[in-house]
Amino acid sequence: MDSDASTARTPRWQRWIFIAALAHTLVLAAYVLPEAWVPVRARAWSQAYARPLWHQQWRLFAPDPRMTSAWVEVGLSDSAWRPLDAGFADDPAMHRMAGSIARYVEDELDRGLPTPSPAIMQAMRAMVPDIVRDAPHVRFRLVRDRAVDPHHPERRERTITYLDEAP
Repeated sequence: MDSDASTARTPRWQRWIFIAALAHTLVLAAYVLPEAWVPVRARAWSQAYARPLWHQQWRLFAPDPRMTSAWVEVGLSDSAWRPLDAGFADDPAMHRMAGSIARYVEDELDRGLPTPSPAIMQAMRAMVPDIVRDAPHVRFRLVRDRAVDPHHPERRERTITYLDEAP
């Protein structure tokens, strides 16, 4: 009779697997169910459990986004600086072009080049024909606002790199 009773009982390890699977299912249900259906504490536990394992982040599809905002400024004759696309406030294509130029300049400087390539310098000059026409030597600079701490992107450090060669 003892042998029949021992075979009818579920082994201890199977019970633990069942409990773990049930807990896993309940925690994931708390993660995916609408917020109104799940208590706040259960939602917090479910997020702490599920996000590191299954949350889709930027790294899933592309590299991390840049932690830097960069733009190119052009020097005016009176020691003032203006953004490269300042003369094109109503033209989104020129604004996008100025952003692309800034990213190219930033990449070239990060690769260790002392100044941007001649093609990039020519593109920058082409965006400010009014200044190029009036000044023999046009000055450019790259302004970067870098996030100091990835967890607090609002904390930024500004650096300025002058791009023009000596006149």
